[in-house]
Amino acid sequence: MKLLFFRALQGFGGGLITPVARLIMVRVFPVNELVIATMYIFLPARIGTILGPLIGGIISSYTTWRWIFFINIPIGIICLFFASKHIKNEVINSNSKLDMKAFILIGTSLSCLALFLEFIGEKIIPNTLLYFILGVGIISLILFILRSLKLKDKSILNLQLFKLRTFRIGTLSNVIAFISTGGIPLLLPLLFQIQFKLSPLVSGLLIAPMAVGAMFMRGIAPKFIKKYGFKKVITYTPIGIFLSLIMLSYININSSYLYIITSCFFLGFFSISLMSSNGTLIYVDIPKMNSSNATSLDSTIRQFSSGISIAFSTLLLTYFLKLTDNHIYSDNAINAFRYTFIALAGIILIEFFISSGLAKNDGEKASKGLS
Repeated sequence: MKLLFFRALQGFGGGLITPVARLIMVRVFPVNELVIATMYIFLPARIGTILGPLIGGIISSYTTWRWIFFINIPIGIICLFFASKHIKNEVINSNSKLDMKAFILIGTSLSCLALFLEFIGEKIIPNTLLYFILGVGIISLILFILRSLKLKDKSILNLQLFKLRTFRIGTLSNVIAFISTGGIPLLLPLLFQIQFKLSPLVSGLLIAPMAVGAMFMRGIAPKFIKKYGFKKVITYTPIGIFLSLIMLSYININSSYLYIITSCFFLGFFSISLMSSNGTLIYVDIPKMNSSNATSLDSTIRQFSSGISIAFSTLLLTYFLKLTDNHIYSDNAINAFRYTFIALAGIILIEFFISSGLAKNDGEKASKGLS
């Protein structure tokens, strides 16, 4: 119970920091610098997720797992120091009040939907109760949408922003990207440690090239966007993610470390390219007066997508384990992992349909460096 409470407290703090960081980015940087700024913001978040298994493997191999939670303390102190030193405190005068009804509705909806995806296929919660939770989540979401449409710009999450094509497509594209790739840092350690009997340290080292690929792309992505534009990058980058996931699906106990490392490198390489492109596209047409609303809505969707990506990946794995009549410790369970990677690879191809809605010159001021 203590663990759940403090994890919830951690999520509460993270939920405050994320939209504020993006709001600072949108307000400080002009449109022509958003591509590079977004890359610098996305990179640490993506690398942190990827390096989690490696750092966790090192800590659990040489100390106790409890030390994993203490790693955030020095990072938090460093962030606090730089924030107090370099960020100017600005207070926004607003007469609008918090819409508690909308707050309760969206909080209930997202919590219920996340719980359903987390426990579906498990025997922890009875199916009757689980589907009741799903129903509450769907009804709450519908009521929230209706209330938001009624309140328009005064809503706690301004759904009117979806009328902007770049915001709508960038957001939807990010959701698909998260669902397709967000669970990989969980699936690969399970595959390596349970199926291949590798240590947590070796498992983490094999996944680390995803972070290297992401860092390598950091210097290339802005050039790609500047040369080809957002439409082509968001349309064709998913092909690289698709091929990387297919490569991962062919991993077996006899696969060379070089093959695994190469697959992870390219997945990190193409994933950061797509997500940073989406992250920039979302804000290119947002008026400054709506930047706060945009960051709140974007961060809510992003956090929810990141959470359900793990739940969705485990749901797929559970489904394929039952389909192949195996449990996760079975020797043949590797087939369930293979089918899961293939299914996730298929999901990323939805990006083709999403990106088709973009105009050729969408985001041109950001991609071409125009003022």
